[in-house]
Amino acid sequence: MLETKRLMLKMPNPRQAAKVADYYKRNAEFLGKWEPKRNEEFYSLKYHFFDLKNQKDRFCNDEEYRFWIFKKDTWNLIGSVTINCIIWGNFKSCFMSYKLDAVEVNKGYVTEACEKVLDFVFEVAGLHRVEINMVKDNYASIRVAEKLGFAKEGMSHKFLEINGKWMDHYRYAKINEED
Repeated sequence: MLETKRLMLKMPNPRQAAKVADYYKRNAEFLGKWEPKRNEEFYSLKYHFFDLKNQKDRFCNDEEYRFWIFKKDTWNLIGSVTINCIIWGNFKSCFMSYKLDAVEVNKGYVTEACEKVLDFVFEVAGLHRVEINMVKDNYASIRVAEKLGFAKEGMSHKFLEINGKWMDHYRYAKINEED
C-alpha cells in the first residue's frame, strides 16, 4: 500500500471486487473512449473477483503492479495506476497506464497517484524506464504525462485497439535519473 496526502493506493485484493465492478459500471461510457471494447461479463462481480486474484498474483510475482486509488476522506475507489509489461534483466523497463472516475477528473488525483507509483517503481522496484502511450487526442492523459516529467518520444501508429479501432498513440517515457 502507498499513501499520499489525499489518497491510498492499494494493491489488488479480491475482496474489492464489488467496488471495482461498480467503478467500471459507473464509468463504462467515459472509459470506453480510451479502452478496449468490453463484453457484459466484464462488468460482473465474478469477473472482477478472479481478475483481482490474478492481479494480486502478478503483483506478488513482480510481473505487474496495479494500485487501486481510494480517496482518504470517503474511501471511494476512484481509479487505478498500473505498471505492466515489466521486462527485467538489463532492460528494466515497463509501461504505465492510469484511469480515473469521470466525476473526479481535473482535481490532480491521477498526477498525485502516479508520482507516488513512480517513486515505488524507481526506488523500490528498481526499474530504469517507464513508458506511457496514449491516444493522440487524449489531452488529459498527455497533460498528466507532461506534468510528471515524461518526454515525448514520438508516435506509434495503430498501436492499440481502442473501442474496436486501431488507434495511433503518442509515446512518452521517463528514465530513472538515479541510474
